Amino acid sequence: MIIPNELLALAPTGGHTGFLDNLSFQIAGLVVVVASLGILAAIVSTIGRLLALHAGEPAPPHQLPLSSDDAEELPAETLAIIASAVSAVLHGPHRILQIRSETDPHIQAWSLEGRRQIFESHHIR
Repeated sequence: MIIPNELLALAPTGGHTGFLDNLSFQIAGLVVVVASLGILAAIVSTIGRLLALHAGEPAPPHQLPLSSDDAEELPAETLAIIASAVSAVLHGPHRILQIRSETDPHIQAWSLEGRRQIFESHHIR
């Protein structure tokens, strides 16, 4: 194959690298990055599996630590419904730490603060 002189004049000379050299550097860099990410993913998944094996057994869902004195006692049926709903949503071991009524003043304070911030963000023209 004979290359015309006009194309030879367009070829880089001296200290400039060619397209194929740049492409080989980019491919090598991509391989290094993908290999590094693969190794990190393998390490993280291995650590996750080891931690899952050594995790303690959670308390059964029917054992609820309801120890607040001012809270009213919930019927066993209500506790069973709440525990089954949590089990259906989480699909795994779980522990219910606290059940509070929606009339709890602490919960109402957070919702009122959220509403206040939303209303405050609307500027009247």
